[in-house]
Amino acid sequence: MQAEDPDIRGLRGEWTRVKQLPPGNALSVLGTALQAQQEPVTLLQAGADNSALITSVASIEAVAQQKPEIEVHDLPSDVEQTAFLSADQSATRDLLEWLTEVRMGSSYLLGTITADPLKAGTVPSGLRAQPTEATVAIRAESGKIEFSVYKLSPEDSARRPMFQPVKERIGEPIGNLAQRSEWFKRRTGH
Repeated sequence: MQAEDPDIRGLRGEWTRVKQLPPGNALSVLGTALQAQQEPVTLLQAGADNSALITSVASIEAVAQQKPEIEVHDLPSDVEQTAFLSADQSATRDLLEWLTEVRMGSSYLLGTITADPLKAGTVPSGLRAQPTEATVAIRAESGKIEFSVYKLSPEDSARRPMFQPVKERIGEPIGNLAQRSEWFKRRTGH
């Protein structure tokens, strides 16, 4: 049931595909559980402190039914793919830019421990991050870690207001300024 791993050649920064994430963190617990049930998962590492996991929403839900240490609440059903990450701002931006290119215009979910994806400069242009009510909680060695889930989707250019230049200048009739001046004087008494 293994799905084809995404091609990571376009992924910038130090991100590399790994077989396992460093033990003890929440993404390692989730990755190990997905691999144990032979669910499709891509594990990525950038340096010692940046980890990411990419899988399907269905795989997350399937593992959560089998593993009590993984709790899933209200994952949106209209999105197929999800990425979980624990990374600094620069690594997050690199990963989001790559995911935007790979997903080619479709939406996906992003699970993160903090609100970093919503910080200015982290979300690439052309991508909209919307908070959801969904959470994924994982019990790891360090305790229970809760990931907030955001829906990432391409900005719809049809929804953005476009500047429409005026085709023709509309002029004022001759003497209009003088008429307004007279009206103002009559009205105010000056």
